[in-house]
Amino acid sequence: MNNKKLVIVVAGILIVVVFVVSSFVWSARISEPVAMHLLLPKETGKIFVKSEGTMTVLLLNSGKVFYYCGNDIKSGEQITFSKLRNVLLEKKKAAATANFNVIIKPSDNTDYKKVVDALDEMLINEIKTYSMLEITPEEKQYVNSLE
Repeated sequence: MNNKKLVIVVAGILIVVVFVVSSFVWSARISEPVAMHLLLPKETGKIFVKSEGTMTVLLLNSGKVFYYCGNDIKSGEQITFSKLRNVLLEKKKAAATANFNVIIKPSDNTDYKKVVDALDEMLINEIKTYSMLEITPEEKQYVNSLE
């Protein structure tokens, strides 16, 4: 009878030890940082898009946004960042959905948070085609003349 009690006690202790060890291994595995996989396009040279369905968004350092459609920067408008979502939805409806492209151009003094917020707006509004480019000197000059 003593041998059976000893076997039961040893089996119980063994189960507890396995449980404790596996929980430590599991918690150590969860606490490891995991990097997200970043999908980047292949370097294929220049990409040409039609200007009809293109909206360019200039992120200004004052937290404001200047946008224009097509190639005519003079037809653009300066808005607050909170109005960007409504403008994106409006322009997306006006253009054929498959042909709508957004070009995001942060200025030199735009903070990182505004760039990430602009990229979030692309995902929230389900804009499939967007890119980020450097602001051109002509765009800098035009925007500086507005302020």
